[in-house]
Amino acid sequence: MKKRIVHVIVFLAVGLFLTWTITPAQEQSDEDLKKRYAPILGEYAFELGGQTLTLNFYIKGGALWADSGDGRPFTMKPAAENTFEFTAEDSVNGTFEFKFLKDDQGKYSVCHVVNSGMGLDLKGTKNGAVNKSTRQTVTVEDFSAEGFILDIGGGGEGVIGQLKGPQVIAIDISKRELEEAPPGPLKIVMDARDLKFLDNTFNTVTVFYTFMYIASSDHQKVFEELQRVLTPGGRLLIWDVIFPERTDETKNTALFLFTFKLPDREIGTGYGVRRPEGEQGLAHFIELAKKTGFKIVSYKEKDQSFFLEIEKPKR
Repeated sequence: MKKRIVHVIVFLAVGLFLTWTITPAQEQSDEDLKKRYAPILGEYAFELGGQTLTLNFYIKGGALWADSGDGRPFTMKPAAENTFEFTAEDSVNGTFEFKFLKDDQGKYSVCHVVNSGMGLDLKGTKNGAVNKSTRQTVTVEDFSAEGFILDIGGGGEGVIGQLKGPQVIAIDISKRELEEAPPGPLKIVMDARDLKFLDNTFNTVTVFYTFMYIASSDHQKVFEELQRVLTPGGRLLIWDVIFPERTDETKNTALFLFTFKLPDREIGTGYGVRRPEGEQGLAHFIELAKKTGFKIVSYKEKDQSFFLEIEKPKR
């Protein structure tokens, strides 16, 4: 569910200068290429260790170029016909893959960069397409838990998995997100709306910045499933975002930047998500908790995030 934003990438920071054999696409005029690549041209912002790097994609000399502003732009070679996928070869770091992705409105607003040899998986958002928040620091304290912990949306950074290790059963609807998560937890591809576990299985369930990727209309179903698999007296721990007030109707995507402080490490990342059509704040989840039979234990808000702890009543 969650999509990683920040990884270390020297390639983009220092830039490359690559020379390619002219391909048929590059033999076209600049005007033809501008029309062909119009949906993806422009500036994209990548978060790198708390700083923002901008890559500008443009057409010049019959080729698609990317420029980080360091005076050493590089060309990108089409990887497939009729798609916005490209590659760039570096003699030291190997092959970099660039893929431009659509948002929920069908517009290309994300540039995905992958280098398998470096373990790199980085996403940048097109400038002007998102509402960007300031970086938030969230302290994730260790917590006591008996037995296995069910972590909903445990792919990507797998923060709860990094905190609690093999005690965690991480589920995610995305196989790739689970594959990218650090080792430790047991990883299972599963839909939170239809959990395959028996009733009263877990003493603790966590949902770490995942509800924002689940449609508001499905939240109650997820709550009902979590209520079902929790043991009486079991706890549900929820971390999630508070969407800022909309100031520009044309920006339907929000970018939240985080530094998660665990007892033994810090994790820098960011989440890009389409603004929900329904409610998504703390009050919404408190209401859902009461509606589905949970008891409120504690909650707190800070910046654009909240934490909510609720409990399944004991019999």
